[in-house]
Amino acid sequence: MATDYHFGKTDGGDVAGFNDPVAANFAYEGNLTDSLIREAIQNIIDARLLGKSPARAEFDLKNVPVKSLPNPERLEQIFRKCAEYAEKRKVVPAAKHYKSQADVLKSGASVPLLRIADYNTCGLTGDTNDGRWFMFMRGVGFNAGEAGAGGAFGLGKGAFFANSLFRTIFVSSVTDDGVKFAGKLRLLSFDQDNELMQGNGTFGLPGQFPIQNKKDIPEMFQRRDKGTDIWVVNFLGSNDWQDTICRSVLGWFWPSIHWGILTVKVGDKEFNAINLRERMSEFFSPDEKKSFKPHNPLHFFDAYTNSEKKLTESPDVLGEFSFYGRTSDDLPYPNKTALVRNTGMIVDFKTRSSHLTKYAAIFECRNKKGSEILRKMENPAHTEWDWHNWKDEHGHHVEDGKIAYNELELFIVGGLGGLLYAPVSQSTSIPGLAEHIGVPTKEGSSANIGEAKNQVKEVVEEETGIEIGSDIEDTASSFHTIRPIRVARYIRVRTENPPIPPGPPTPPRSFDVPNPLPEPDDKGKSVKSQELENATARYIVGNKMKDGRIYRVIIHTDNKKEKPVVRIRLYARGDDGSDELLSMSNVVGERGTKIFKLGQEYCDFSLDDSGSAYLSVQLKEPWIVALEPNLRILP
Repeated sequence: MATDYHFGKTDGGDVAGFNDPVAANFAYEGNLTDSLIREAIQNIIDARLLGKSPARAEFDLKNVPVKSLPNPERLEQIFRKCAEYAEKRKVVPAAKHYKSQADVLKSGASVPLLRIADYNTCGLTGDTNDGRWFMFMRGVGFNAGEAGAGGAFGLGKGAFFANSLFRTIFVSSVTDDGVKFAGKLRLLSFDQDNELMQGNGTFGLPGQFPIQNKKDIPEMFQRRDKGTDIWVVNFLGSNDWQDTICRSVLGWFWPSIHWGILTVKVGDKEFNAINLRERMSEFFSPDEKKSFKPHNPLHFFDAYTNSEKKLTESPDVLGEFSFYGRTSDDLPYPNKTALVRNTGMIVDFKTRSSHLTKYAAIFECRNKKGSEILRKMENPAHTEWDWHNWKDEHGHHVEDGKIAYNELELFIVGGLGGLLYAPVSQSTSIPGLAEHIGVPTKEGSSANIGEAKNQVKEVVEEETGIEIGSDIEDTASSFHTIRPIRVARYIRVRTENPPIPPGPPTPPRSFDVPNPLPEPDDKGKSVKSQELENATARYIVGNKMKDGRIYRVIIHTDNKKEKPVVRIRLYARGDDGSDELLSMSNVVGERGTKIFKLGQEYCDFSLDDSGSAYLSVQLKEPWIVALEPNLRILP
């Protein structure tokens, strides 16, 4: 039978537009190659043969003359018909796109084909009505139904089409039952012989059946070993493709490779459990700050294999999971927690607000039950866990999903608390610290902390503080005291900018403090203040008020020769290094600290005989920020 491109008639049904719902899940991703690599390797891990671990993924790219593609003249004709229909519907971008791709075919030029091959896999088993072949080539929105499977919605194939300027792929698969080959296209609807055709079509036999006779398969697409080859035609990521794919593989799949369930070859680069750390060092530097996903895998790999903090728990719904974390004062750790289940792919990076101690952490759930639940909580693009994604057959949210998500959240908060904060007895010797921030006494009561009482029922998700909330019912004894008390290990005290060389003056930002800071005396004359030298500051995030949030701040200096009056300004520090001067609603002095003057953006206070001060500061902003104080001695 003759092979050709086949499309079904709409027969009054849906008409496909340029934004195909399958490809559209990925068409607006910031990095389409990342989406492709994630989806391709997930499928490969899903097809891994039992007892033949690891699965192997190979990526290579070559430029092929368009005349080598199956029936290029017919494909050009289809593209031009798509452009005509788009013009008729006044969809200008679609018309331009298909015209340009038709011109490429007419020119006879070469186009890049990315081959994605897998080995030690079962191939696309089944047929056009069932199994893996059906799921990949025909099925849309079907649940994979396996705990170890990467996909849950059956929409992952969209990444392959989103990465093809032709919106076309060719698939060749060898299984125990034989060989299958077909092309798959997700185009715009078009008119053919006065009939409106579907945009979803195939290259193969009439009836959109695959070719199963090896001699009828074009030679360039033939495969011998069990497994699958997928060819992405006119691959749009062909520039620097090898480095881009290598970085993507390492960024998203280093757990799979480290666990020994996956090996990867990209061009001439091999990735396996033995050389993983070495390969990471070829494509990433420890001091490289990567602000977009996937974040620098060196930071997470080192946190996983040489962790400062490791926790394992087994809650009721998700079962056993683990936390690994590491901090660094020198390296640009991203303050993220990588989320991983049993496929070994990083699904997402959980973010917290800026923290003064840089960290990298990993949440890992590898048990079958928990991984199945997490898979059901994934979105179609497999880039998040959200309990709202898990619904039953009636479209209702599944209660276990909400419970599981809360288990995950609380566990990560606890892991980060143990990683980022040291008990007071281990982190400071400032007198009276425990009383100031409300340590429970041996009898179980909380120390008096003046107006800043710790009775709020709110989970604080910021690592500059700790969890100070509770979901339990409000009773006389149910308010949550801070246990164990933890404070930030280190806070950088902000100093003024050093003098700049002579030159044209640059107007300061609205929140910059001039250097040196002029202070008027009683007669209105301007005098200069000085930095409070050798000063340290610590703080914890307190409860949220109706018009702001409380921070408990401890300041200490070793200079005890005098008792100066100190002015404090607080800045919010962003992840990108930016800062903003914060407004204070109120400041209460604790343990004898005297407040002399409170302005909108500063407070003047005293130090005690030990060189310490204890402040409960209410900021006007209710959100949680990483503080950077500026301390100056008033004349």
